[in-house]
Amino acid sequence: MLQKAHELNIPSLLILNTCNRTEIAGMGDAETVIQLYLTLNQLGPEHRKALFVKTGEAAVEHLFKVSSGLDSQIIGDLDILGQFKNAFQTAKKHNTLNGYYERLGNFCVQNAKEIRNNTNLSNGTTSHAYAVVKFLKDKQIQPTDSILLIGTGEFGTGVAKNIRDYLPEIKLSLTNRTDSKAQILAEQIGCESIAFADYKQHLNKFKVIIAAISNGLGSLFNAEDISAGSSKIMIDTSVPPAIDPALGNTGNHVLITVDDLSQYINSTIDKRKSDLPLATELLQKNLTAFKEWNAFQEKTESIKLWKGQLEVKAQSCPYLKLLPQDIIQHYVKRSVAQYAEFVRANLQVPEEMDQEAMLNTFLEVYHEIHVPKNVTTSQQP
Repeated sequence: MLQKAHELNIPSLLILNTCNRTEIAGMGDAETVIQLYLTLNQLGPEHRKALFVKTGEAAVEHLFKVSSGLDSQIIGDLDILGQFKNAFQTAKKHNTLNGYYERLGNFCVQNAKEIRNNTNLSNGTTSHAYAVVKFLKDKQIQPTDSILLIGTGEFGTGVAKNIRDYLPEIKLSLTNRTDSKAQILAEQIGCESIAFADYKQHLNKFKVIIAAISNGLGSLFNAEDISAGSSKIMIDTSVPPAIDPALGNTGNHVLITVDDLSQYINSTIDKRKSDLPLATELLQKNLTAFKEWNAFQEKTESIKLWKGQLEVKAQSCPYLKLLPQDIIQHYVKRSVAQYAEFVRANLQVPEEMDQEAMLNTFLEVYHEIHVPKNVTTSQQP
């Protein structure tokens, strides 16, 4: 899509993909981009109705909210900023990012960092994969304890990596229905793997058993597979459940389910929501700063035009055009600087009548300094 957009001379276009959205942002004709999207994805008019479109300031504010995690499914989502940066980098690589959008992206990133550093919007547990680790840390698991993870799919891999990152001293073992998947991940993160056909024989070696399988195999083990009198922590993130619920009521065992882990996440979300007013205040401050930059940026073309008019006026005067170019440019630069300062201070371009008056004032200054006193008014332009 970016390649096609470049061929169509669309000034700027980027595609943001997150866990639950695809958004297209850019400059140019929105309908052209929408039709390009529908055509490339072989989608019909009914899909056009499902799209939302924001333009102008609403679109800019939306990008500020998305990049900072204020418009995420999970408030303060830590992954969103990386996905946002990736969208801009990919667009730049395909030459579909102009200077305006690059500056907009920089403003959004700085805003997201300020919100992250000054609020609790990104603190705490918001993923089940990390909630597993948070639970184990709360249980004060000991370095001498060991963990068996059953299942190394996408979610299991996330759990394994989090355990390695946050509990590096704990001995971790992996098993998976496809033995090679467990072996490859074990090599990557530095732990051991167990053949799936043998995992029941090793259950009593582990203090913690985590089930993270996606397809139901029934119960992975039962009370008879575990030594009497032992106390185990069992975490079942599988859907449907893969650990017999009855084990949670047996002996000294502790059984944690997906619903239990969700409570960790919900408490975090509640804490984050309390910081929403401060995060919104910071966002509005940074959004205003961008609007001020944008308001001045829109006037730069007027400043270039002003400089050209000055040079034409100077060169059209029969006396001033005889002066050395460095003297002419000196006064042109001074006038351009004064004009730019006026635009910056007022965030607007002077009316056409005012511009003409300013140009005449410019010429009067030239005449006052450089035109000989004995030249009559009729000879002056």
